[in-house]
Amino acid sequence: MIILRNSIVIFFVVVCFQNAEAQYNVQDTTIAALLIDFQFTLHNPGGDLADRFGSFASIGGSIGRKTEKNWYFGIEGNYIFGSQVKELDMLDAFVDDNGLLLGLAGVFPDVSAQMRGFNLSFNVGKTIPLFGPNDNSGIYISAGVGFLEHKIKFQDPINEVPMLASQDYAQGYDRLCNGVMLSQFVGYRYMGNRRLLNFIIGFDFRQGFTASRRDFDYDTGFRNTDQRVDLLYGLKAGFTLPLYKRAPEEFYYY
Repeated sequence: MIILRNSIVIFFVVVCFQNAEAQYNVQDTTIAALLIDFQFTLHNPGGDLADRFGSFASIGGSIGRKTEKNWYFGIEGNYIFGSQVKELDMLDAFVDDNGLLLGLAGVFPDVSAQMRGFNLSFNVGKTIPLFGPNDNSGIYISAGVGFLEHKIKFQDPINEVPMLASQDYAQGYDRLCNGVMLSQFVGYRYMGNRRLLNFIIGFDFRQGFTASRRDFDYDTGFRNTDQRVDLLYGLKAGFTLPLYKRAPEEFYYY
């Protein structure tokens, strides 16, 4: 994470330096700029991921350089969260004959299971000028390579089930998986002439080639060595903050 943070800082400084002397008029020029995206995505799972989780969401952002040729190079990161967990067989050891979860005091504890995770990627994209107020807007496509991680997080507010409430023990039940990820995006990028409205919207696709990262699962007593193919697809929308130096207004007097 330290390497990633330093890389982002260096990337930001270099891009800002390169743009420091440039002045642009977005309306009639294809500009170079630093683009910072703040984004939200609604995902549906596929592949092995669909056996473990239902629909979920992610929130995050990206920072990258858009060139005067409408190419884009950037870094993206997203925090993943959801409340639909399908794979709960690891709780069988904590339920009674009626399938009800029991706590220390013999009551039914308020335990919930959540999806948590994140992804990081380096992306290359291209804007094709169409349907916009200027040549910086249009159909946007991108592809990337990065890292995907996900797990099951148990919430036990009053610690009625110590094996799930304790972070050390919960690791034996959380099904932590991570691995290499590929990503693709097809959508539309809009850059306004006056920098007041800038956004991105479209379809997001990701493929994670992951595996379990726990030494073994407590409920089975074995290590899961299966290789997974985790698919994510959904709708992404985001607000863009473009950083560039606007050309001064020109006035002509007769």
